Amino acid sequence: MRLPIRVHPLLDGVFWWESYSEEHRVELGSCAILHGSDFLVFDPIGSPAQIFHQINQISSSSTEPRPEQKPTAIVLTNGNHERVSEYWSETFQVPIYASDQCGLRAERFRPLHSGPSPLEGCHCSHLEGGGPGELALFLKAKSLVIFGDAIVHLPSRGLELLPAKYCTNAAQLRASITRFVQDVSFEHALMAHGTPLLTDAREKITAMLAKLTS
Repeated sequence: MRLPIRVHPLLDGVFWWESYSEEHRVELGSCAILHGSDFLVFDPIGSPAQIFHQINQISSSSTEPRPEQKPTAIVLTNGNHERVSEYWSETFQVPIYASDQCGLRAERFRPLHSGPSPLEGCHCSHLEGGGPGELALFLKAKSLVIFGDAIVHLPSRGLELLPAKYCTNAAQLRASITRFVQDVSFEHALMAHGTPLLTDAREKITAMLAKLTS
């Protein structure tokens, strides 16, 4: 029997949950981030009502309780992560943001381009060579990057780049990630598949990349 999805508070205003997908044979991760006036949900999985019930329970029991929250936008980190985003979008009547290169055709789709985004304090970088419309989204105020498939951190495999068979161009993706970590300073990282990196994320990814070229 599949266990209910459990939401975990990671950082201030950052919530993460995952569930194993029999169809994809891998853990699927999602997160919600309270950032300024936005409450963003990335690559959603699970029931929106059940997930936000847990988030609001966690928020109300914290040392600084917050009023009940709901998402202001859905964000997809690549074109393969549509998942249940349209259902979430319809439930909360909010837009879906994703790369302008991902080919999404959802009713409430809003394109994201490289650079500052319409989402408060969120900077977008296209990671060429990954999946369609692969993005890294940087929230400077939280020293946090949200990756899609480009970085994977499964317990059974450890920290790695997206395996070459899933890339459009594995060498190009490696170059894209290398440039990104050289240009952006961050402490924390979340990804669509695998355990969050909550300390020294940039250093750990840099060390992983160095091993690939040694």
